[in-house]
Amino acid sequence: MKRQAVLLLCAGFMSAGFLAAGDTPEKKALQKEWAKLEGTWIVVAQESNGVKSDDDDVKTLGKVTLKDGKYTWDSGSGGTMVIDPTKKPKHVDYAIVDGLGIVHTYLGIYELDGDTFRDCYAPPDMARPTEFKTAPNSGHVTMVHKREKVEKEQ
Repeated sequence: MKRQAVLLLCAGFMSAGFLAAGDTPEKKALQKEWAKLEGTWIVVAQESNGVKSDDDDVKTLGKVTLKDGKYTWDSGSGGTMVIDPTKKPKHVDYAIVDGLGIVHTYLGIYELDGDTFRDCYAPPDMARPTEFKTAPNSGHVTMVHKREKVEKEQ
């Protein structure tokens, strides 16, 4: 258990190190993508195993804030998020440490179109989805998020 937590911590330091190392084109692309992603996102649609969630269920999912390589749900849960905008489709890896210290990694894909962020991910130990759709018994989840509008103080 400790080994997995240490691996997650090392991955975080390596990500931070990557961001701190030189101004490579990859670093600039990553920084530009994170600048677009950072903020609070409201879940507006979800589909799991080929079944779309109804509006009432979607409303219970709440909001997620993306910042500094981390994601935090308004419920308080969260973890780390590693993106690779150079892949087609773009890759995202969500990692969370459970109460026993075990790291669970969800491999996914994402796209960003203005104020709409869409991701599709697989449960731990399953292959990364290759398209934005789910099928019965696939374990895949697709979510659509809209950026929360920030009111500017006057």
